[in-house]
Amino acid sequence: MLSRLFSQKPEESESEVSGSSDLKRIVFFHVPKCGGSSVRDALKSAYRKKNLTARNIVFHLDSHTSKSSSDLMDENLAVHREHVFMYKFMLRRYFLLTGHFPYSDSVAKAKTKNDLFITLIRDPFDRKLSQYYYNRHKADHQAHFGTDLSLEDWLQKSIESTNPGSYTRYFCGNVRLERGADETDGQFVKGRVDAAIKNLRTFDVVGNVSDMAGFAGEVSRKSGLSVSIDHLRRSPKSGYPKFREQPKHIQALLEASCEHDVRIYESVFGAGSAGA
Repeated sequence: MLSRLFSQKPEESESEVSGSSDLKRIVFFHVPKCGGSSVRDALKSAYRKKNLTARNIVFHLDSHTSKSSSDLMDENLAVHREHVFMYKFMLRRYFLLTGHFPYSDSVAKAKTKNDLFITLIRDPFDRKLSQYYYNRHKADHQAHFGTDLSLEDWLQKSIESTNPGSYTRYFCGNVRLERGADETDGQFVKGRVDAAIKNLRTFDVVGNVSDMAGFAGEVSRKSGLSVSIDHLRRSPKSGYPKFREQPKHIQALLEASCEHDVRIYESVFGAGSAGA
């Protein structure tokens, strides 16, 4: 028994995997409700065309499992996901790493010239509405960030929580969202938003959900893959009113709750692009 255990072939080393292809390694930072599942499927398909099987080349951080394990360990979810991701990232045996993990100062230090950091974002108002209707109507909504609140109450709760915004949390680099001893609330949020803008400018590709073909083309050009994104997955609640179709008081709540994400989004795609 012991002889069989210790005679098993070890996992592929970094040199064995790296030597199998001259392709870039892709790290896809998947912000929720930004078309990421379709992107992941497209990237896996592109690697298969290079005769690389998904089992050997892809690490996907499962959102449900990571939430359950962070709860059991009584650990902040973003911190927990960063720890899992960093371990997989440092193994150097995956060509593609995807999932709801945050960009961090630690992973920035570990990036090599062979790594492509990519992400996809969308109009903050569209993303916020998509998140609400998904959480409100998905089948397991009570088990994973679900809500029974009305849209108005849900937005009001978001504003009252002083949440700095999804793009801030995913890209500011400070996973714990720690603040300095002398920082006011305003200084804290402004500093994290500024950091997110700065960090996104170091990414190799930042795409927009409204231009999936352009995003796929840029990733293809920089990675050596042939990436084609066929479709976006449908929400469990389709046909809901978009930002300009919502009542004025809901639009005002959306603007307040998305204030910081709008600033980050418009730093990438131009002033006035949000809600256009």
